[in-house]
Amino acid sequence: MINLAEKQNTRLGGGDGRQNARLIKILLENSSEGVLLLDRRGVIRRVNDACALMTGYTARELKNRHIRRFWKNEGVGDQLTTIGDALWFRGYWIGHIQLPVKRGGVLPFALRVMAVLPERGPVRTIVAQLGRIEGSSPVPRPVPMSMSGSMVESFSELAVKSEQSDSTWDPLTGLPNLPLFQDRLRQALSQAVRRQHAVGLIFMDLDNFALINDSLGRERGDEALREVARRLARCLRTSDSVARIGSDEFALLLIDIDDVDAAVRNVSVVARKLHEILDEPIIMGGTELRISAAMGITLSPQDGHEAPQLLKNAATALSHARRKGRNNYQFFSQEMTETAKRRFAMETSLRHAIERDELVLYYQPQVDLHSGQVVGAEALVRWKHPERGLVSPLEFIPVAEETGLILPIGEWVLRTACRQLAAWGRMGLPMIRVGVNLSALQFQKQDL
Repeated sequence: MINLAEKQNTRLGGGDGRQNARLIKILLENSSEGVLLLDRRGVIRRVNDACALMTGYTARELKNRHIRRFWKNEGVGDQLTTIGDALWFRGYWIGHIQLPVKRGGVLPFALRVMAVLPERGPVRTIVAQLGRIEGSSPVPRPVPMSMSGSMVESFSELAVKSEQSDSTWDPLTGLPNLPLFQDRLRQALSQAVRRQHAVGLIFMDLDNFALINDSLGRERGDEALREVARRLARCLRTSDSVARIGSDEFALLLIDIDDVDAAVRNVSVVARKLHEILDEPIIMGGTELRISAAMGITLSPQDGHEAPQLLKNAATALSHARRKGRNNYQFFSQEMTETAKRRFAMETSLRHAIERDELVLYYQPQVDLHSGQVVGAEALVRWKHPERGLVSPLEFIPVAEETGLILPIGEWVLRTACRQLAAWGRMGLPMIRVGVNLSALQFQKQDL
């Protein structure tokens, strides 16, 4: 039995091709586990007899079919996303999954999936191993074989963007996509260790790019993205790489950027150059566009040696840059990670605070200096934490704004203030004006 967790760095290539093919055939025929070999698009290329016996499907029924034809019971789509993320960042995934069997139900299987790395180029082969869980019997729930809608978009984001295309290049900009970029990053890190050079990774997010699509249309937005891609490519050396990794997000890989001490300075120069070249106006149909971007930067070996860690670091630095405002770049630091953890903990606690009625309103009175009468008040929200006591709004309001929790909080404040006014009226107190602070996000909702 092949242990995928231990063999995650298995590589293809080298040796006699016929001998390799014969060895693979022997392994498949003699394995007690179900084995599927898939291409990187998620199309099944080979299966063994054990797999056919477990699922009830013959090898002919499975071969050359996309895996999503068979993996479409409820909930498996989310699990495929998890598997895809694991393949991207670790190269393998191990766990349990409910799969349909031909006789009309689903069975739990132990599943191990591995992306087999070639000597060069992108991943071409994915190995999946199925193991029966003792004592399991089919769940009597029919699984129709016809696709309705898009039950599962793809086997994994690593494997394919669409079933029809096996390109590792972004069709809009002609740049590499994320899987190819990750493969180049892994290769660059391996070479950097041998040469004792630093590697720089930049994640870039264009500022407010959605406004271009909304105001000028999708076609002009695509044209602007292509121009951005051309400019980024011109900024880099031929040894460096740039990829499009999202609708308006790009990643840049800088290799051999001198020794560790000079890396920060050299990458800073590149970041400023990128800002300058993006700031040059783009003329479209008489309209002048100026594009800016936020950038998150991480370095190896300072911030880590492994591709998954660096990708995570760059995303953290980019998030920090976005919070700092438009058109800036931020280097990753461990403090950012701690800040992100604190913000996540704050968000989680704040969600619980809303559910558990931990928010309270204080009313700051407005007094007429001549008569001494209270003529108004301002409603101020406070968070009465069960352990920390009163939490300052300066601490939790920015998190609420960023996460959208300000919307339920704002509605609660408005309703609570109205109820308090009614209560004061029933007590015979004179009616006063109460001011309630509103978030800009509330004005974007049509039910305010």
